[in-house]
Amino acid sequence: MPEPAETTAADDPPAAPPDSPAVAAAKERNELRRLELERRRLGLDDRVARAEAQAKVAKGSVDAVKAYLPASLDIPVEKDALTTQGDATGLAATYAGRAAHQSIDDIADQVVNATNSMRNPELLIVADASFVMDQQLSGEIDVRLGLLERKLTDAGVPEADDKDTLADVMKGLEGTPGGDEVRTFGPAAGALASLLPSALTTLTRLFAHQYTASGTAIADPDLGVDLRLAGALRGKMSSDPSVEILVNRLWVPPNSPLLDRILKTADRLLKLQRLAAEADVARDRAATLVTRKNEEILAGRDQRKALIEQVPSDKDSDKSGWQAAWDAVTKEMADLAAALVDLEGDLATKESAAEELAALVTEIESFLTGVLTAPEGAPAPLFGAMRGEWLRGNEQRVIVYARVLSAGVDQVLDLKLGPDKRCVLSGASIEYAAVGHPGELLFSGVYDGLWTASMKLTDPSTFAGEAVGYVAVANSRRPPPAPAGSS
Repeated sequence: MPEPAETTAADDPPAAPPDSPAVAAAKERNELRRLELERRRLGLDDRVARAEAQAKVAKGSVDAVKAYLPASLDIPVEKDALTTQGDATGLAATYAGRAAHQSIDDIADQVVNATNSMRNPELLIVADASFVMDQQLSGEIDVRLGLLERKLTDAGVPEADDKDTLADVMKGLEGTPGGDEVRTFGPAAGALASLLPSALTTLTRLFAHQYTASGTAIADPDLGVDLRLAGALRGKMSSDPSVEILVNRLWVPPNSPLLDRILKTADRLLKLQRLAAEADVARDRAATLVTRKNEEILAGRDQRKALIEQVPSDKDSDKSGWQAAWDAVTKEMADLAAALVDLEGDLATKESAAEELAALVTEIESFLTGVLTAPEGAPAPLFGAMRGEWLRGNEQRVIVYARVLSAGVDQVLDLKLGPDKRCVLSGASIEYAAVGHPGELLFSGVYDGLWTASMKLTDPSTFAGEAVGYVAVANSRRPPPAPAGSS
């Protein structure tokens, strides 16, 4: 098979001659024409035109003002501005309290609805969530107190006296804005021409707002919800004077057997401490006697050692004197040893008694300290137990719980040359519940309320407010009344 022939440069096709200037110009015109047709097909020209028109409209107000002025004048135009700052207002808690008003009113309606079938109901309003454990706590303290009372009796501590005790003392104690006229200036001549820049700048300020926004989140809000709720209930139940409305922070349970026992236990603790002190003294005395007896035994041993060194020799015919002395020391040592055994037994008994009394003192002191010490944000356990005891004592009693979960205020100051204004938006979220006898949950829920107000900065008499938002989440044994304006 023959091999293919090699190719050479002479076999390549000849290169195309370069375009003449006329041909090159014709090609460029054709390409430009093609690009223009493509731009029209895609609408790029319309988009550019619209963007230019929007830019012209955006600066139209400025151009309109400057059209009447000499070209040498440059008028600055004021625009809206927003700045922020820290705390909103010193009245944050007051505004938030107003935001809670609708919630409190609706909680009161639920209480009325839940108790309308009761005769002579007694309502206790609390603001701490520990109330749910009150009855359990009451039972636990009752059992623990009974155990300590038996231990005090076994230790020989007498009962509290009927007179002059802490319990008796406590029983005795129970019982739309306007603005200035706006003047506008038209074209002027002569001396007024120099006033045009500042006058027109002032004119723009009439429409330019300077907003200052701020906010305050209220830490550990209280807002006096319990007292506000008591007032709302009193107003709704004013037709029934037999209803008793109590506020926990201003109330001590009357005739509390649990409190009476606690106070009597404290009185017996004083007597127990005296017994413990006497036991300590008796123990120390017994320890002293044991020490002295040991010292006497040591002295007898020394005597015996001396007698051993004085043993007569075999050559001495008379040993009766030494033998008598030895027998006397030996008998004395035996008597001391027997007495020491008795003293040590007595010391052990008195040490045990002193330790038991000291341990009982410590146990009762720890118990009383625990039930009387209030943890942060809650009452002392004793008062919670007393509430549980109070609730169990009557079927017509109800504990109403209401507490602020969160509250805050946002404020905006609108400052401009014309009318100025303060706008406040406050909000509060409240959780609530009610428990009846014997620990039955009547209803519970959460209310979120928003309230707004506005006024002229320089005229507080223009202050006006209204509720603008409300959300209710309720769980009830009986359907609660529908809150006005709820969403």
